[in-house]
Amino acid sequence: MACFNAYIDESGDEGFKDVSIPAKNSSEWLVLAGVLVPEENDLPLSRAIDDLRAYLNKPPPKPLHFRDLKHPAKRAAMGRLAGYPFVFSVVALWKPRITSPFLRKTPYLYNYACRFLIERLSWYAAARGRPLDLFFENRASTSYSDLEGYMKWIQMDPGCRIERNCIRQFQPVSPTVKLVQVADFYASAAASALEPNMYGRSEESYLLEVQHQIYRGEQGGSVFGTGFKIFPNAGRDFARYPWLRNL
Repeated sequence: MACFNAYIDESGDEGFKDVSIPAKNSSEWLVLAGVLVPEENDLPLSRAIDDLRAYLNKPPPKPLHFRDLKHPAKRAAMGRLAGYPFVFSVVALWKPRITSPFLRKTPYLYNYACRFLIERLSWYAAARGRPLDLFFENRASTSYSDLEGYMKWIQMDPGCRIERNCIRQFQPVSPTVKLVQVADFYASAAASALEPNMYGRSEESYLLEVQHQIYRGEQGGSVFGTGFKIFPNAGRDFARYPWLRNL
């Protein structure tokens, strides 16, 4: 049976030191993004990175990273990706309001974010009658066998909303994989919209270029339930982030 491939990357860190201070030691947000690709379109859609390289004059072999670009190139790159039939979901954890001693320890915060993200990716795949293969940009600090074990264990919890029998494959991959590089752009664009710089300002324009690609559920409804999960809810601050109202 054909599946959906989900390519997953993150932006931010798991630290909690000075998370609310500009020019801080740790990021205020931990953001994960998953980009969904029908298995049969994996190869043609991977060419989006070749397209970006040519467009931005960034030849290989070094992986293409959002953080290495200047503002005009970031904006242009997201505008280019907006023309592809990608679907993505974001989970953003606002660390200043996460007080659980359990979640404040590595690797539990990252694992918790993965749980939220995989739930949403599984909803998308299951609604279309397909299994889901998960491909994570390989993090040296993560044991993927432990993470996979956690995901299997958590599915025994009645409160877990990962679709049963949906996850077919769970695999870390090299950052040179083209569609993982695409996931880096989406995770970084979402993080840029939330994470304040040293002046206390964030930049939502990158994310807004691709807002039409956010997963919105089968019956419409709030994007915050599917494609743009913010935890805890106190992080959904419309005064601080007025652009959230129009997602």
